Amino acid sequence: VAPIEKALDDVRLAPELRPLIPFVKAASAIGLLSVFRFPALARLTTFMLTVYFVLAVGFHIRAKDWSPGLVAASSLLGLFGAMTVTGPDLRKR
Repeated sequence: VAPIEKALDDVRLAPELRPLIPFVKAASAIGLLSVFRFPALARLTTFMLTVYFVLAVGFHIRAKDWSPGLVAASSLLGLFGAMTVTGPDLRKR
């Protein structure tokens, strides 16, 4: 898809890494959805997403890409960082 290709070109992501992105996104969705059955997996997922967005922000800054993508990556970095620190609510329902 052209807009995604342009965004990846803007941050100079290596072409050999691009095929991994759908797998990373699918794994993160599964990990986040596991929160009720496997809260530890969900917390690991939020930690790994924090790492992912640290790298994303770093790529934007390194490429001097001051696009809305940098704002989005920074916001998601804060969100997943906070979720990692807080952890899932383990009280019984």
